[in-house]
Amino acid sequence: MLAMLLLLATPDAAPRAAAAPACTFDRGIFELAFAEFDQDERQGWRAIAAQPGCDGKAADVIRAYRMNQESTLSLLYFHEGQLRAFAGDSAAAIPLLERSRPRLDGVAAWPPYVDATIAFLRGDRPALLAARATLLTVPKPEDWPVDNAWPQNLDAVDGLIACFGKPYKEAYGAACRSKP
Repeated sequence: MLAMLLLLATPDAAPRAAAAPACTFDRGIFELAFAEFDQDERQGWRAIAAQPGCDGKAADVIRAYRMNQESTLSLLYFHEGQLRAFAGDSAAAIPLLERSRPRLDGVAAWPPYVDATIAFLRGDRPALLAARATLLTVPKPEDWPVDNAWPQNLDAVDGLIACFGKPYKEAYGAACRSKP
């Protein structure tokens, strides 16, 4: 099973068309601890996704990592779904995002953020606005770091609203988050 997953997630050995991205990565990626795999910009899936045109390959690597680790962490489902949406495949993204909906480490702001993302991908503006309204009602945890914005991910949701109807990758980006 692992061999099949590695084949799925490793770069192809066959010659590529000149325009196809290489999406290079080290196979040792599957041995990384979760924090290194998921959160480190220099290694793990983020290093693959940073390569132009490699969102889909990065999503494949997350799936292979998740299956190899037998992990059901909500964040891995979310990031795989997000990358599939970045690659323009909302149909594949939505079920993954739905699996990520349970509270992430007890953060009550997580489900409305996921709901907002799904509503955006479905093109459902009323549901997107409702998810934002719900997000605003979530009380700030007492132990929330002072320098972290609350509610968590509100800027991303506001970007989805500001650029509703545009591709998800664009709407999630910094330019849409800064629109009034």
